[in-house]
Amino acid sequence: MSALDAPPAIPVPAIDMAALTCASCPHLRAAHDRIGLRYCSATTAGALERGCVCAPGTSTADPAPAATATQA
Repeated sequence: MSALDAPPAIPVPAIDMAALTCASCPHLRAAHDRIGLRYCSATTAGALERGCVCAPGTSTADPAPAATATQA
């Protein structure tokens, strides 16, 4: 089959970033560990307002964790 006879390309749907972001915090769901997923799921289900337990630096909104200097 030549390129001219090929069926039209299938359009790729746009990615819904809201579906990838956690409903409770500014982090991507993929960045959560098991504790973070459980905590954020409970926060959303209970309509609670509480802080985030995700590790620092897991979101573009978070600064990267600073390196600590070791003392000799």
